[in-house]
Amino acid sequence: MKKKKALIHKDMLIDELIRKYPEVCTIFEKFNMPCKECVLAPTSTIEEGAQMHNVPLKELLLELNRVIEKNQQ
Repeated sequence: MKKKKALIHKDMLIDELIRKYPEVCTIFEKFNMPCKECVLAPTSTIEEGAQMHNVPLKELLLELNRVIEKNQQ
């Protein structure tokens, strides 16, 4: 079985991600990351946001990719 390439990666800007996939806001909220309202979202990567909020990056990326894959089916 071939492993799917993740759509979302740690170097993506949070603001770009939210504009492209608005459904990810539910995941950011789940991790107590108010990214939709954050003034740093346009210049912060997912990795930087996770660090700022003490969120495990691997878990965040897994959840973000999961919601995107689910909505693309």
